[in-house]
Amino acid sequence: MSTLSPSDLDEAPELAILLALAGTIDIARAALFAANPQLQTDYILEVLEPAVQVCLADAIMMHLDGLRCSLERYRNYVENADARTRAQLALRPKANPF
Repeated sequence: MSTLSPSDLDEAPELAILLALAGTIDIARAALFAANPQLQTDYILEVLEPAVQVCLADAIMMHLDGLRCSLERYRNYVENADARTRAQLALRPKANPF
């Protein structure tokens, strides 16, 4: 996610917290990688009984990736909503003023 303009926030104020959450996800991923460098390898696949902490960190990483994907999809949907609304309005029959 990129930065937001005031008009973005006027049209979809929820994007502010979603942007903050995306930043938090990045920080959480970096912290988990720093605490569990094995995540950057095939450690979990190579070791018969990997450390519980690494397995849990890997599970959290998968959830963070899924959340990040959902945030991006939501933002794309909101950003394209205006274009969809214009297209829908263009398809409606015009009211007869008489």
